[in-house]
Amino acid sequence: MGDILNDNLNYIKNRWPGLFSKLERHKRNVTKVDYIERENQFTLRVNGKQLTSLYDRDKEARLQVGSLPENAEEIAIYGFALGDALAQCVSKSTYKIRQYIFSIDTFLYALKIINYIPIFSDEKLELIYADQAHVISTPFIVSPVCVSEADSDCINFRDEVQVALATPFIRKKFAESSEMHLEQISLNYKHIEMDADISELYSTYDGNTVVVGAGPSLDSLYSKIKSYQENGSIVVAADSAVKPLMKQGIEPDYIITLDANKSIINRLLDIELINQLTKAKLIYFPVSSEQVASNWNFRRYCAYTDFSIYDELRKKIMHSNLFVSGSVIHPAIDLAVKLGSKQIMLAGCDFSFPNNKSHADGIIVQNNNVVSHPSRREIINGRSEYVYTLPNFIVYLRDLERYIKLYKPGHVNFYNMSRDGAVIAGVSYSDGI
Repeated sequence: MGDILNDNLNYIKNRWPGLFSKLERHKRNVTKVDYIERENQFTLRVNGKQLTSLYDRDKEARLQVGSLPENAEEIAIYGFALGDALAQCVSKSTYKIRQYIFSIDTFLYALKIINYIPIFSDEKLELIYADQAHVISTPFIVSPVCVSEADSDCINFRDEVQVALATPFIRKKFAESSEMHLEQISLNYKHIEMDADISELYSTYDGNTVVVGAGPSLDSLYSKIKSYQENGSIVVAADSAVKPLMKQGIEPDYIITLDANKSIINRLLDIELINQLTKAKLIYFPVSSEQVASNWNFRRYCAYTDFSIYDELRKKIMHSNLFVSGSVIHPAIDLAVKLGSKQIMLAGCDFSFPNNKSHADGIIVQNNNVVSHPSRREIINGRSEYVYTLPNFIVYLRDLERYIKLYKPGHVNFYNMSRDGAVIAGVSYSDGI
């Protein structure tokens, strides 16, 4: 077994010296890898998850490779597993192959038990450690367990791959909701016609803005938010954060509502709560629950997104866009930017479950099954600790990071008021100001 590993490593050292140096420097982490056999088949179990089929690995690999277009010039394989998909690609293709490695522990174990030199010698192959990868290549195939058990250096790209896998399902989910969205557009039509356009607020402010979400870290931030507001900062709040803010004596300047689900929104922004407001302006979308706009006592602003569901409406009534990619935090931050804010403080924007909680205290839509959720993932927070999250939260987070990347520091600076939630690339921490 030692000879097989050394032969594989020597070949890698000669052909991909940069990759070899990373393998050589790697410090074994907590990955638990077990060798398991059944009749004439074997595979690896990684942290309790089976890496490949234990019945017919070749058939499994053929099914994966069969999904790739025959005329592709280049393909990507995310996750090495036991190299079965790579072997299939090498044997049948003329395209360039980019094989990404996500877990060095798992890769090294595979190198101990299989001689890969005949595969590695294919001139079309490039072996890449995923720590420096940023852009998804298509077409691609994935070893889900390898990707999900990624090393900490590869977590960001792991998320990009998982987002790419989830995107078709997200689009399907949105399409299934289109009937409800169209119903809300019809109900909101009278408001859309008469209400102010969101662009009236653009470039009207050049101070600091606090954007408030409903994440668990909000529980520890009320006094800081209140202090910012008392010193002249604007507060832009997601609809779900309004109730706990009001209980702490903080009335937002702007409230953004996005969800079309009346049963949820009407509990977050019920009539009793709306009647307690004394100044807050509402920003809503045509798909938002109509009951919120109908009961609002102060100025309302309508915004669109670039979603195709607004194409017909846009021909009749024009409103400007705010950035939306699944979370109400997105348009809240985009509004803060377009107001002209020079500094944007994020509160309760966790994209994860700090202390295994889904929301701040006092929010009705709590999810108390975070630890046992079958789709849970782990992500690093601002304390370099792992916290639980969900795939859709990762999608929202990565899309926000792409948005923030559009703005150079100095034009607008982003700060997170808590280290409890997920790290957001491009966002500093306010405790470092």
